[in-house]
Amino acid sequence: MTSVKAPKPVWDTGREIMLIECFQENPFLWDNTNGNYFKKNMRNTKLQELCQNLGFAKNGIMFTEDDVKMKWKILRGSFVRELKKVETVGRISASGSGQMYASHSRWQHFDRLAFLRDYLRPRNSWSSDERFHQDSDGSPVATPETRPALRTCRRDSVMNPQFVQQLGVGTRWQFGDVLGLEPELLLMVPRPVVAALLLFPVSEKYETYRQEEEERLEADGYSPPKHLYFVKQTIENACGTIGLIHAIGNNKNIDFAENSALKLFLDSTVGMTPEERGRQLEKDTSIRASHESSAQEGQTEAPSLDKKVDLHFVAFVNVDGVLYELDGRKPFPIAHGNTSEDALLEDATAVFRQYMQRDPEELRFTVIALSAVS
Repeated sequence: MTSVKAPKPVWDTGREIMLIECFQENPFLWDNTNGNYFKKNMRNTKLQELCQNLGFAKNGIMFTEDDVKMKWKILRGSFVRELKKVETVGRISASGSGQMYASHSRWQHFDRLAFLRDYLRPRNSWSSDERFHQDSDGSPVATPETRPALRTCRRDSVMNPQFVQQLGVGTRWQFGDVLGLEPELLLMVPRPVVAALLLFPVSEKYETYRQEEEERLEADGYSPPKHLYFVKQTIENACGTIGLIHAIGNNKNIDFAENSALKLFLDSTVGMTPEERGRQLEKDTSIRASHESSAQEGQTEAPSLDKKVDLHFVAFVNVDGVLYELDGRKPFPIAHGNTSEDALLEDATAVFRQYMQRDPEELRFTVIALSAVS
C-alpha cells in the first residue's frame, strides 16, 4: 500500500513576515551565542506561541514547529543566495567593467532579513575569526569567541591565524569555517579546497561505531597506502594540531615560510611510523609552544595539551584521487571512496552528514576548510 504524505500548510507573504519578525525579535531561537539558546523549553515555548499566532494556513492546515523551522531554513538559504549575488555584483561593478547590474536584491524579504548579514557574509576569503556553527535544523548560526570555552577552545587555538603563522604555513593558505552543508553554502567556500576538518563531540554512540568500524576493516584485511602522512595521537588534547598536520602534511602544494617549524617537523618525520611521529610531536617544543600561546590573539584561553575535553578533530584529504579520513585516535587512515580536487569538500560533506546522523541530538559540529585565498 502506498503511503500518503500529510498535507503541509501553505505559506503566504504575511505569515512569512510574521515568522521573520519573530526570529529577529527572539534571536535565541537561532543564535547560539545568545545566553538563552540552549534553554530548549524556552525555545519550544516561543515556537509554539508563534505557531498559534500563525493560525491556520489558507489551505486549512495548522502550522507546526517543524513547519516553522523548515521555513526559516528556506528563508535563510534564500537570503544567503541573494546576498552572494549582491556582493558579487558589487565586486564586478567596482572592477570597472563598464557593465550595468542591479545594485540591490529585488527579493521581497531581503531587507527584512538584513539582520543576518553579519552572520552570513559570503566573501572570496575569510579569516579564522569568523565563527559559524550548524543548528539542529541545519541553519548556520554564529559562534564567536563568547561561546563556552569547552566548545571552541581547541578549534580557536588551533585554527586562528596566529597559530598557523607561527607554524610557518604560507600566507596563501587559510583555514575558514564552512557556513553549512547545503550546496549553496558550500559554493561560498574559496577554492581550491585541499582539506576539510570536522570538529565533533565524542559520544558513546560514536565510540561504539568507531570500535565496530575498526573491527570490520581489520577483518576485511584493509590496509591504506604507506605513503599517507599519518600521526598517532599520543597527547590528550592535541587532536586539533594533529588534524592541522594531517591536512597540510598530505598536500604537496602547500608552501612554507623560511625556517617553518611545521615544515621541519614534517621533513624530520617523513620516514617514521605513525607511532614514532606521535612520540616526536610530544618532544617538539616549537609546535607545543605555538599551541599554548595561540590564544593570546583571541579572547578565549587555549587549553593545555594535557587537559581532557570531549570534542575531537578529524581531517579529510584527497590523496591519489581517494578521500581519506585521518584520525589520530584510529589505527589507520580510512578510505571513503573516490574524490577529486574540485569535489573534495562536497564528498567530505557526505561523510560529515553520517557523523551528524549518528548523534542527531548533538549541536556541536563544526566544519573547517583549508583553502587557497587570492
